[in-house]
Amino acid sequence: MGAVSFRPAKDHVSFRGREISYVAGDMFGDLDGDKHLDLVIVSGETDSIAGQARVRILRGDGKGAFKENSSSSLPILAEPRFVRLADVNGDLRLDIVISHGSDQLSVLLNGGNDRFTPATGFLTISMRRRLR
Repeated sequence: MGAVSFRPAKDHVSFRGREISYVAGDMFGDLDGDKHLDLVIVSGETDSIAGQARVRILRGDGKGAFKENSSSSLPILAEPRFVRLADVNGDLRLDIVISHGSDQLSVLLNGGNDRFTPATGFLTISMRRRLR
C-alpha cells in the first residue's frame, strides 16, 4: 500500500470569531444535483437566541474543495443538535432537517438554485428521542 499524504487546500473556509462556539453536526450530500458532494454544517452559540444558530452550505467542486457563498448561510432556531439530509417533500431534492435542544425540528426545503426555505404546512414536532 502506498504512502498517503494530505496538503492544505488553497481556498478553504474557516469559521472564526464569536459567531460559532460549537458545531452541532455536519452531513455530506449532493444538494444541487451536480453529482459532487456538498457539505452542510450546523453551528450555534451555547446560549443562543433565535437567529444566532446557523446552517452553512458549502458546495463541493468534485476535487476535494468546498466553497461557501454569502447566500448559503441561513439562520435557524436556537440550540441545534443534529442534522440529517432527506427528501421530505418528494421533489427528488435533498432537504435539511435539524433537531434542536428544545425538542423541535427545523426543516429547510431545497427549492433548487441555492434556495432553502423554512417548511410551512408541516406540523411542529415535539420529540422525545433525538434524531440519529
